[in-house]
Amino acid sequence: MLEMIRRQLMKRFHVKRDGMLTRRHSIFPRILEKLEMSKKYAMNCLVHIEGHITFEVSHCNEGDKVVNLIERTCTCTEWQMTGIPCSHVVAAILDERGRPENYVDEIFSKETFLKAYDWHIHPMPGEEDWHECNYDEILPPNVKISPGRPKKKRIREEGEPSNAHKISTKGAKIKCGNCNMEAHNAKTCKMPLNPNRKVYRKKKV
Repeated sequence: MLEMIRRQLMKRFHVKRDGMLTRRHSIFPRILEKLEMSKKYAMNCLVHIEGHITFEVSHCNEGDKVVNLIERTCTCTEWQMTGIPCSHVVAAILDERGRPENYVDEIFSKETFLKAYDWHIHPMPGEEDWHECNYDEILPPNVKISPGRPKKKRIREEGEPSNAHKISTKGAKIKCGNCNMEAHNAKTCKMPLNPNRKVYRKKKV
């Protein structure tokens, strides 16, 4: 099984690395698709220029947003969370005659992708070609069996209920169904039996 995983990783690293080298774009293909969608939605935005750094962008459905190209922020917070320019940011960039691809986070760049798949998994010969060594044979650790019956229930954390599907009555106030007084129940009640009290029968499972 480990040999199968090793060979799959060898193939994956080779395919990913060579596939990215053949691409002419400087960012990931999936990120490029999301950026193209932002360009499409940017057509519904109207840019109000405050300067060459901050912009007020109006969207027909999302209201007004403030974009800062230097700090790389947008009040919709999509750019900060994903690293990919949203439609408001793309509208501001295109208004400045810029390229939205230059404002994508560097973690999605071609260089970063190639660094992740830069190291190689070297091929290994078969077991028949392995060299013999004089080291001791690696054996499994000794298992110590404790006396007594083994525990089936795990040790619970402090405050964890013993049954997650049942509400604990610990700390709850007990009310008598016979005299409606607290601190005892109907079974231990010393008052005369109330003929009008409600009797709750156990449900049959």
